[in-house]
Amino acid sequence: MLMLITTSHAAEPPPDEKWLFERYQAGDIDTIHYLLDRLPDSSAAGKFFRGVFESDGDAARFYYDQVVALYPRSIAEGWALGKLWQYHYAKGDNDQAQRYYQFLKERHPDHPYLTPVPDFKAKSSLVKPAVSASPTQDASEPKPALWAVQVGAFGRKSGAEATVKKVKKYGAVTQVVRETAGQKLTVVMVGRLESMDEAQRLADQINRETGITGRIVALDKP
Repeated sequence: MLMLITTSHAAEPPPDEKWLFERYQAGDIDTIHYLLDRLPDSSAAGKFFRGVFESDGDAARFYYDQVVALYPRSIAEGWALGKLWQYHYAKGDNDQAQRYYQFLKERHPDHPYLTPVPDFKAKSSLVKPAVSASPTQDASEPKPALWAVQVGAFGRKSGAEATVKKVKKYGAVTQVVRETAGQKLTVVMVGRLESMDEAQRLADQINRETGITGRIVALDKP
């Protein structure tokens, strides 16, 4: 009797973790994506790379936080700490970004995500400060013309596209590609509002209905 034997990825051993991160550092994302279903959900590499391919920034952060909590001083932890400091830096939370950066520096002193060194005291280039007029403000100083809600900053185009789909019903969507800490990110903003109060109400509505936490930013009139 003839027997057919089939093989599947599930029956094969998972790829070597060190090799996976070497491929990741080399930019071979396609190979890692192809192998993703062979990485156990409970492994450090499995959690990290599921975060990499997660389109939602907050969901990706959850994976990276798990790696740091469950696999201290592993290869994956170093890359997860790098992702976490970049995530918070892009969101404008420089204090939290600096904490993750310091953990990375202490535990993985030769990690590539340590360079270039960001200026944690400066405002992120992804976020324009929300400035309101004051009695002492010079009339000649430029004032924000319009306000928007920044709903994310994404290294992967798919992440930006997924967020645009969630928020486009709330108003005009603006996408701007900016660079911070050596990484190009697509910033997604929604709304073109005349006042900060309107923008805050929109941010509250988006958070309530989608779970996305946005921040108020100033836009320049075209």
